[in-house]
Amino acid sequence: MAEMNKGAKGGNIISMGGSIIFTHLIVFIYLVQVLAVEKESKAREGMKIMGLEDSTYYLGNFINFMIFSLYNATVITLMLYFLILDHTSALIIFFLCVVYSLTNFGTAWILVSLSPSSRGSTLISILY
Repeated sequence: MAEMNKGAKGGNIISMGGSIIFTHLIVFIYLVQVLAVEKESKAREGMKIMGLEDSTYYLGNFINFMIFSLYNATVITLMLYFLILDHTSALIIFFLCVVYSLTNFGTAWILVSLSPSSRGSTLISILY
């Protein structure tokens, strides 16, 4: 049974899965915390009064999140490709990590809208 959990190079797929989830979770909690603090401080409304458009605000948050997510996806891809999944294309692994990060981006916006405080949003994101 233990042989089924081994990758092509002998790495343990199950323990690697925990580290993949953990690295995505760090970026996700950071994003929720930043969005919740911005919501709580009403920074967006202040910038809107000064002339900021909604598209610019959302694009700025998206770019900020994607910088972290692309770095995260690159590290995960390198770990998986060189340690476990050497017969799988690295581009497919990278693409799946980026798509998962994009779903986390949408989920973060939903979780922030559910709670009025930054502490509550962060707690919800940890429990999610």
